[in-house]
Amino acid sequence: MISLSINALQSAARLAPIHSVLKQLVADIGETCNIGVLERDEIVYIDRVECDWPLRLQLSAGSRGPKHATAIGKLLLAHLPSRTRKRILEAAPLASLTDNTITDPARLEEELKRIRRDGFASDGEENLAGLIGLAVPIHDGDGRVIAGLALHAPAARMSLEAAEEELPQLRSAAAKMQREIQNLQNDGRDEEFGTTKSDASAAD
Repeated sequence: MISLSINALQSAARLAPIHSVLKQLVADIGETCNIGVLERDEIVYIDRVECDWPLRLQLSAGSRGPKHATAIGKLLLAHLPSRTRKRILEAAPLASLTDNTITDPARLEEELKRIRRDGFASDGEENLAGLIGLAVPIHDGDGRVIAGLALHAPAARMSLEAAEEELPQLRSAAAKMQREIQNLQNDGRDEEFGTTKSDASAAD
């Protein structure tokens, strides 16, 4: 069912309703936002909308990022089953990308506990010097965290404290996306079990 959820998300990210939510979020916040999933121990950005500022990091959908040094990466690691998380973190050393990258597994585990407690993750110039990020979870219809929704901004323009003020808008956008994903997920389940909405209506 988790693969069904992720497939629904990846399909939804290419559809107008999800992308429109992302575009509106960028218009409201004024900074670049994206959606990312964990794939083979890396973060893959499946949709992204750039802000209008000339100073910005330009990445396309399909770009990849490190799991331990991005807001979405840490968010998704925090919500993995502990055994899966341990396997991923022990597979290779945590590479130091900037002076702020967390490379000690024990310290990262403490950070992941805070993320689960607070419901969001931050990137304080841990992946790229001069770039901050903030991410909130996107759940599937069964309440599992399957993706992250994040904003990114130059630290010179937005501090992490200022980014946290945008949490209500990020969470509102994530909730709208979740409804679209749940609809696609339910459609996928209908097809998996050989039923359609018209069949269900006829049964009623």
